Amino acid sequence: MNLLEALNNNVSGWAIISPDHCSFHDIDFIEADEEPSLETMKEAVDGYIEHITLHYFSSATKRTYQADGLVNEEGKLIGLPFNLLGTAWYANRNDAIVGNLMVMLGKARMK
Repeated sequence: MNLLEALNNNVSGWAIISPDHCSFHDIDFIEADEEPSLETMKEAVDGYIEHITLHYFSSATKRTYQADGLVNEEGKLIGLPFNLLGTAWYANRNDAIVGNLMVMLGKARMK
């Protein structure tokens, strides 16, 4: 299952959007009924985590989805590459995502 399928079917779990991804269809989704472990989160973003709020509008369902996102807290300081798809999800239009972005949906969102 990819990230878009998970969104459109209200599936709980998480995915990692890397700067190399060119389409949301290419992003593998891991189904889970609880948030990932801290170690998994740190590994996904390759460092200390920073929580952000994400929004995605689906033209298929005509709905806006909210999700939790995690990025590397020091990503800009250490020069991680720009993440186009991650930035498209980010609620803060005055900023950009660099490095990997971990997206958590449904029951896998942070408590």
